Amino acid sequence: MTIKNKGVAAFNAFSAFCMLILNKPFAYGVPKKYAYFTETAFIGWNITIQLIDHFNSDNSNKNYKIVKAAGFSDAYIAFCAIFGHVILSFLGTNDNMTLPHYSEDLWFPSKEDLSLKTICTGIALVFATDWSFYFVHRILHERFPKIHLLHHCCVFSSLTTNLYFEPLDIMLEFLGPIICIKMVSLYVFDSSWMVVMCTSILQTFYYLSHDEYLNLVHTKHHRGCAPAYFIYSNYFYDDPEKERIRKLIPNFSKIGKAD
Repeated sequence: MTIKNKGVAAFNAFSAFCMLILNKPFAYGVPKKYAYFTETAFIGWNITIQLIDHFNSDNSNKNYKIVKAAGFSDAYIAFCAIFGHVILSFLGTNDNMTLPHYSEDLWFPSKEDLSLKTICTGIALVFATDWSFYFVHRILHERFPKIHLLHHCCVFSSLTTNLYFEPLDIMLEFLGPIICIKMVSLYVFDSSWMVVMCTSILQTFYYLSHDEYLNLVHTKHHRGCAPAYFIYSNYFYDDPEKERIRKLIPNFSKIGKAD
């Protein structure tokens, strides 16, 4: 790894740390009247690191060329990037400001929040969101590939891959997991803290899953359009013959690499 790449990798790690710390707990750990301000600042920071990645990562530049070759305009790419940040922010944080038990002390969960039962349920909930994501992700790859095409034009995954989402795509993929988290957390356990922690894990891990240097499961999924549709791990592969997106990516047979 070159000095430049080491620098980019270190910056990505720092960005991920900020994602985890600032994403939910920080927005909830301040007085409510300032919460929207902190979330807006977080979105600005997130967009900034995406831009830095765009100008420093060779993968980002390669993806941009593929996206353009697929017929997407600069204006539409910019629209999708902004829309995606707003939607994820609304689903993940701003909408949570109306939680019935909003607290300025969510850095300090209650004894009930830290009970063994609640912690085990939180872990199970993280895996439940993985399965929710899996079913929608698989349907997009096998039945509605055009909706998911923009995202998979990023064959060489990097942090900016998180910006390349069609509006319908990002809503379909993340509505299920977010609704799952909120329904179980609020209506079963009545725990706002669980909402905060589980959504933080979901969004931060998905962010990291596109890091080119970590080379996680999802990065490999992008590289070869392998039929592995989960977020956190590869539990199994689906039928590769049913995967249809690779046929829509310009020159994929030359640039793609089977997993």
